[in-house]
Amino acid sequence: MLGRFGLGIDHIQEDAGLTRDLAGTLTNLGTAYLTLSELGIAPEANLRQAIDSYKRAVQILEDAGLTRDLASTLTNLGNAYLTLSELGIAPEANLRQA
Repeated sequence: MLGRFGLGIDHIQEDAGLTRDLAGTLTNLGTAYLTLSELGIAPEANLRQAIDSYKRAVQILEDAGLTRDLASTLTNLGNAYLTLSELGIAPEANLRQA
């Protein structure tokens, strides 16, 4: 019986690792879009892509209870909204989101 329990723990830990990896990949993708916008390459479109990627990562991290990773991703999300507002795109609304 203990062997089966141990196997279950391994699967849970593996799933948590995959969840963290997926959220990390989405956060990195958001950062890539944010960087493209900062380089002047389709700034609004890339910022919106960054925000979408960060939001997806936030949802995954919240669902998994990974608060340390969540804090970093929320900071990135806020920076993307701040950058949108600095471009003059719905400044008040985007500052509220930031």
